[in-house]
Amino acid sequence: MKSEQKRTYWQQHFADWKNSKSSQKDYCQQHKLNFSTFGYWRKQLSQPKKPKSKFIQATISAPSASVILVAASFRMEIPVITLDQVLPVILRSLKASS
Repeated sequence: MKSEQKRTYWQQHFADWKNSKSSQKDYCQQHKLNFSTFGYWRKQLSQPKKPKSKFIQATISAPSASVILVAASFRMEIPVITLDQVLPVILRSLKASS
């Protein structure tokens, strides 16, 4: 089951559980759900969904400076003279990392 399908599956169970007026434990027993998994997904769905993009920030400084790409686990600084020079480098880097 894909991640989005799992989210939908559990969202439906939480809606059904709230409408049932049963305790979480009773609902899980009635629907043959693992109580720990129920709690895990309840917590996951209560938190905001994380963005899919790996990149957090892109800063383009003044001409004749650099482009700085910052992601959760790395920082890449590319010296440039014009934007035309840096775009192919960024695109190659993105293709290589995917």
